[in-house]
Amino acid sequence: RPNPFGRINFHEQTEWRPVSPLDDPGKGHFLSWVRLVEGDPDLLSLAVHGDVLGPAVGRALGPIEGGAFMVLSLEIGIRFVQAPVTTWVLQEIEAWHIGDGYATGPARLWDEDGNLCAIATQTAHLRVQA
Repeated sequence: RPNPFGRINFHEQTEWRPVSPLDDPGKGHFLSWVRLVEGDPDLLSLAVHGDVLGPAVGRALGPIEGGAFMVLSLEIGIRFVQAPVTTWVLQEIEAWHIGDGYATGPARLWDEDGNLCAIATQTAHLRVQA
């Protein structure tokens, strides 16, 4: 589906494959595969993949009347475990809390061999685009 916010450079640098359905509101849990378009996987690339609370928030909220929303990161913490040994990384994302214009939750990042590579926690401001 077209991006309601126009061209975002980030989307040109990553390849994303949702596993969870995008149109299943009420569930604040989301799975997706992601990889960088260029470069080899390393610990630092996990920081890009860990900034990912939006899909879980969107799935929990469902369609928003009057437009789309953006998740603007206020704080991200990442605990690196090990570098991925595969290019694709599974993002296991949860929205623990959504309310009062904010959301918070973790993302566990796994490589294709099932190795836990990092755990990210994120707090974000929600901005609805009318």
